[in-house]
Amino acid sequence: MINDTHSLRRLLDDFHQRWPIERIENLTLTEYVSVKNPDTFCQWVETKTKPLGSIQGINSSKFGIYKRQDPSERPKPYSNDDQYSWRTVFGQNQQEAFRNVLRDVVNTARFAQNGDYALIDSLELTDMYKWKLAYLFSNEQLLPIFSTTAISKVSKTQGISLNQPRSSILQLIMANKPIDQTVYEYGSALYRQTLQIDENTSEKGKADEKPSKGRKAADKLPKGSQKRSGSSGYIADLKHNRLQQRLYDELVSEYLGQDVKVVLEENYVDIKVSSNDFVKLYEVKARGTASDCIRDALGQVLAYAYRDSSVCVKEIIVAGECAPTPKEAEFIEYLKNTLDIKFSYRAISLDGIR
Repeated sequence: MINDTHSLRRLLDDFHQRWPIERIENLTLTEYVSVKNPDTFCQWVETKTKPLGSIQGINSSKFGIYKRQDPSERPKPYSNDDQYSWRTVFGQNQQEAFRNVLRDVVNTARFAQNGDYALIDSLELTDMYKWKLAYLFSNEQLLPIFSTTAISKVSKTQGISLNQPRSSILQLIMANKPIDQTVYEYGSALYRQTLQIDENTSEKGKADEKPSKGRKAADKLPKGSQKRSGSSGYIADLKHNRLQQRLYDELVSEYLGQDVKVVLEENYVDIKVSSNDFVKLYEVKARGTASDCIRDALGQVLAYAYRDSSVCVKEIIVAGECAPTPKEAEFIEYLKNTLDIKFSYRAISLDGIR
């Protein structure tokens, strides 16, 4: 069994290479959902990315529209034609329903990518499905646990009120992520915690409803062989490039008119800012939290500082998209006070260029 963070990130990268948002926008109904086709979009979200968090446990109606295995069955809660069933809220006929389902799928992906999680709450897709989608497109900024039961129990252990939108609950849970855990490690720990709650709250031999075996966050990878991409990740590379260019533009503007050089990719350093008095070495990371950016970058940037032959004051800066949480700010202060070198973290905003 493989459950390491690196392998799970590679699986997420596989998903994004197969299903970029631009492709999802132009899906046909048969590409979106079908019967006995393991390569549809819905099969990827439910089955192929199951190690990233399961949404099994309810039938295919969670996808908004689905193709029936037995065409003669016409489930009464839904609208039906000769082959497909859909939630009536999405439309009066198959074409209209699929168009509206796909609209919500694309909006969920784009809202998650932009960090506009509150806009996802009102979309008509089922909670389990749309928050799995949101997680897949959130750059690891959302929790990979999707069942209402598990989220409710995690919220209870953390003292988080359930009388608020799901987007707020998920962000509050993520705010409690320990800085030394990735989102996958945190999700697994919380899932195990919900199981422990189930085991300890039985009454007269009857335990609370337990999550099904499928509701594991970051638990198992498929055992079959899979084609893997480069180590850095396709989506991470795209985000890194945008972050790096934005930071470069900001630094050029900040030092405009001064006797300072701002250079991209010198001796493997993402950005080097230098003058006669100082050298600043920037390492950009595209992780979902400030602490993950720091953990990934710190060894690299310390090595860069060691190799740099400049004799003036050196400062190393890890840069990422996310602003530090209060816990992460404490971690940064600890590093600044511990390292015998100037160190800082810088958040880069991609507003308007996502």
